[in-house]
Amino acid sequence: MIWGKFDDERRMQDKKAYTLLRKTLYADNPDECPDYLCVEIDDQSKCDYPKEYSTDLKIFKTLFASDDPDIRTALWNAVNTCAGTDLTPSDDLSDEEYAFLKSRYEAKAGIRYNSNINPPIATERLVLRPICEDDQKLFSYHYMHDGDFYICAGEEPTAENIEKSAERFGNLYFTVENRKTGEVIGNLGMKLHAKTPTAELEYYIFKEHRRNGYCREAVLALAEKAFRGELAVPEYTVRDDVYERKNVRIDVIRAMVPEINEPSLNTVRSCGFIHEGTLHRAFAAGNNYYVNEEVFYKTGD
Repeated sequence: MIWGKFDDERRMQDKKAYTLLRKTLYADNPDECPDYLCVEIDDQSKCDYPKEYSTDLKIFKTLFASDDPDIRTALWNAVNTCAGTDLTPSDDLSDEEYAFLKSRYEAKAGIRYNSNINPPIATERLVLRPICEDDQKLFSYHYMHDGDFYICAGEEPTAENIEKSAERFGNLYFTVENRKTGEVIGNLGMKLHAKTPTAELEYYIFKEHRRNGYCREAVLALAEKAFRGELAVPEYTVRDDVYERKNVRIDVIRAMVPEINEPSLNTVRSCGFIHEGTLHRAFAAGNNYYVNEEVFYKTGD
């Protein structure tokens, strides 16, 4: 569901749809017109609730027949894609209606608000590409076996914490691959600040691939894209599950590094990050063991 800036537009579109239904399908009994649009057009609904399915199908066809784009958008948002897993048999729909419904289901299964829609970023030795499910399984394995989860994540290396860390990535996080071999060697990304043009850098290179300059190479490539305004995130539209590409402004990138993680400190310094301050005893480096966290920043100036 879309909230905020599209609320008024959606209410207007729904109102148009209700008005059309009252004038057509419910002309004889306007009071029977539903006051909330939700149509379930799928095999499961047809089998389990044939009467309701028949009504929803009539509503769908009535709204689809309109040439008003606002009504079409109201219909798009009214289709319940969670009701079943399969579309209704195409015999119940025209080719155009079926194509519309198919597109609606495909949108539901496609891009999410936290999807990384950026193309891969190539460097001399690496490729930074959007993270996939198989990558997350590999991340979990290394978080468990590399022996430094506490130092890198500030949490106890329990199965739950490791799984959460491996799946928490947002829309500016990338898998790092060896460009020549295609082997996954880690991940990195940035978490955008909600109210300012700043982002927080995070990265993890698998233990056996460290001390090769890979992290520095990946960080510099990502920072360059960020400062040029070439990174994008999905932006809501008035249609559910349909997003536009929005380039993000990032003026400052920060990195938070615990004082005991010397390799990471060396990485951010070598990338031109400037020490900004110290958060005292702010990082959990073990059970009841807290250390300072050093704050660094880099700008595109």
